[in-house]
This record gives sequence, C-alpha cells and structure tokens, in this order.
Amino acid sequence: MMTNASDPVWNHINLNELRHIMDPTADQAIEEVYRSKSFDQLRTQLQNMAENDDHAKADMPPALHSFLQNELKQTFTAEDIAQFELAREIWKENASLFIFSLFFRSLPYTYAAEKPANVLRLTKLLELHPDRRIFETAQFIFDVMDRDWWMPEKRGILTALKIRLMHAAMRYNLLNNPEGEPWNKEAWGMPISQEDLIATNQVFSLEFLKGMEIMDQPLSEPQKQAWYYTWKKIGSIMGVQKDLLCETYQEAWDLQHTVYNHLFTDDILTWHCLV
Repeated sequence: MMTNASDPVWNHINLNELRHIMDPTADQAIEEVYRSKSFDQLRTQLQNMAENDDHAKADMPPALHSFLQNELKQTFTAEDIAQFELAREIWKENASLFIFSLFFRSLPYTYAAEKPANVLRLTKLLELHPDRRIFETAQFIFDVMDRDWWMPEKRGILTALKIRLMHAAMRYNLLNNPEGEPWNKEAWGMPISQEDLIATNQVFSLEFLKGMEIMDQPLSEPQKQAWYYTWKKIGSIMGVQKDLLCETYQEAWDLQHTVYNHLFTDDILTWHCLV
C-alpha cells in the first residue's frame, strides 16, 4: 500500500501498514478448511472446539489439527514460568478487581475504536449475543489464569489457540461473504489486524495496571512486569507478531498510546487523558 510521511509510526512500524497484516499461519489453516467444508460445517467444528477440551485431539480437519499440534510444541523457560506464577498470584488476590477493570475500562476501549469495531458490528456479536460475548471473555481469562495454563494438555493454551482460529474464521467470512455489507479494506484495513491484536492484548495488561492505580490498589513494579509479561506471552500464542511484543510495560504503553492516537477520535482521547 502507499505510505507517506504523515502515517503513524511506532518503532519504525507503520500502523497504517499494520492494519493490513492479519495472522498468516492461522488464516492459512482456516482457508484450507473452507476449501473442503461449507461455512455451516466449519462453524459447527469451531463451536465443538470451544466447548470440548478434547476436541483438539479428536477427529478434526487435518489443517486445524496440524496448526494446533504445531503451536502446542512451543516450550517455556524457567523465567517464563516464574513470571506466569507471579501473575497467577496477582490474579488470585485481585480477580474481582480485574474483572471490574476489564468490563468497565479495558473492553470499552476496544469497542470505541471504529475501524476494529466494525468486526463486532458486521458479525452482530454484541448486538445479538452480548451475554455470550461476556461469558466467553470471562471463561478465556479464567482458563489462562489457571494453574499450569501453558501446558499443552491444559485449557488455558488450548482456549487461546481456539480463539485465534475463531478470529481467522471471522476474517475469512467477513472478507468472502457475498451477502450483507462488504468489508471496506480501504477505510478499515483488514479485519482483526495486527494493530487490533496487540491493542486488545494490551488492554488486558496495561489497562488493568492503570485501573488498579485508579482504585488505589497499585501493584508493585515486579508485579506489574509479571502481569505484562504473562499477557505478552499469551499475545504471542494468539498470533501477535514478535516485533509488537515489548520488553517492558513502560515501552508497551508507548505503543498503546500510539495505537490509541491512530484509532480514537479526539473526544475519546481527551477522556483517556482524564482517566
């Protein structure tokens, strides 16, 4: 695509270009399934995956099985696990505050950005199934905050990977559905783009840290870093490209504010500065 000097840039990454990058690995797996199955069949397949932990090991299309098995081969270091365990302790002590911050601070940011919010509008996920949307988000959090969530037989990593595949299925349907309003690539970029993925991932970490400060329950520096680190690893599992995963939460805030400046209107930016 054409770029110019006025395009928003973070760490040499052009955010307008980032809006046109999706998740090639997951998208390819879903596309292969669509070549051999109808949409209704694939929707049933993904629903079964979401509801059945063993489905990743059961009869499924080869492309999905290969994708999951390859992703489940990744390993985690002793440092990773130490950070995960500290994050779990934070969760155990502050779960109710996190849920409060998530639904009244974090998620509203994702809904307020017009370009990515078109996914929710066109799929009618919030309009027709708000209760299911809330439940699925809450269940995802409980799964990735469970003990040893990163182990290949645990719900946490499987849930993260299943959501990643569902995102890919949504992309495919939005880009290839001949009925209804077409996806406007020129105006919105691609659905569930890399910019959307990193911004959404970081509201689960950064906006929680901010929310805890507002509620006069600030975390310590080691706690902040462990919480951010854990969600960064979850983001990687869910398809966020590596050059968007920052070393520290301070650096991540710089990226997040750059994205906010790119996607939000002036009124929303003003509100963000106040809170």
